[in-house]
Amino acid sequence: MKWSALMKKIYLLINTILLVAITVLVVSCKTRDQVVILYYSDPQAMYLIPVSTTIKTSADLENVSKAKHIIPLFEELMVSRDEKNLHSCIPKGIKFKDIEIKPENKEIDLTLDTEKQRLGDTDEQMMVGAIVNTLTELNGFTTVKINPGNLQTDMDYSEPITRESWRNLWYLEDELNEKNTLAFVYWLSKDRKYFVPLTIPIPKNDVTTLLKVLKNGPQGSRKTYLERSINPALDIIIKAGNMNHIDIELKSKQDLAKSVYEEAKTAVLLTISELNVFETVKFISPFISEEIIDLKKFNPKKEINRVEFFAK
Repeated sequence: MKWSALMKKIYLLINTILLVAITVLVVSCKTRDQVVILYYSDPQAMYLIPVSTTIKTSADLENVSKAKHIIPLFEELMVSRDEKNLHSCIPKGIKFKDIEIKPENKEIDLTLDTEKQRLGDTDEQMMVGAIVNTLTELNGFTTVKINPGNLQTDMDYSEPITRESWRNLWYLEDELNEKNTLAFVYWLSKDRKYFVPLTIPIPKNDVTTLLKVLKNGPQGSRKTYLERSINPALDIIIKAGNMNHIDIELKSKQDLAKSVYEEAKTAVLLTISELNVFETVKFISPFISEEIIDLKKFNPKKEINRVEFFAK
């Protein structure tokens, strides 16, 4: 009887251990929905479009620590979307290997493996831009080190690449001087479906000029590829502001639809948030008596150009 009781205890202990192990395995492999920002190209390959979407993955994309964690991002980036209005910037035949995650350096390293010996200059630039911008949207990473591998190229890959090197730059060299600084405005793609971040020169710390440029929309040849994001009948008025907060009123003498105000609010909020100056923004409009947005808690880019799709 004693021996039988002992065997029973051992049997129960083994079952308990197995149950715990299976539970841990199931939990660790369980996928969950996570929001990511991916970068695609417009049909003319003139600029990169950020798109926020939900992907299912077992990786913790807020704390990436392993190479396999970012594989789902590459799988998404390889697929064109929205009837090819969102073009994949990863040419066919491109693969990624020797991926290393270096959180201590805030860096992700990878090597290209391609079937083609050489890409066109534009294709190569858009590919690098999409990779760098997508990976540096991940929490804690600021640079990407790319080894061109067997790709024949004229580009310089000797140093880690920052996202500042691969912005949508829309200015001429003679527009830059010691009085100006670079800032973002968010205009719309030609089909008016997607907000596009464009880097332009403005007088340093001049928010009024920035919002004026935003409202005026693209000028000159830029009109060929982009649309204004602010209705010309809508005024953007800075009501008050200090070092941490700004009040913005959206108003018009015309009767405009609520969607026009919402589109303008999104463009202004995205543009203001890129300054990294204000902690809170208050909006006032006929449809919003007072709405205060805390930029320390809410990142508007997490909702930019929201599209739901999954890699097939």
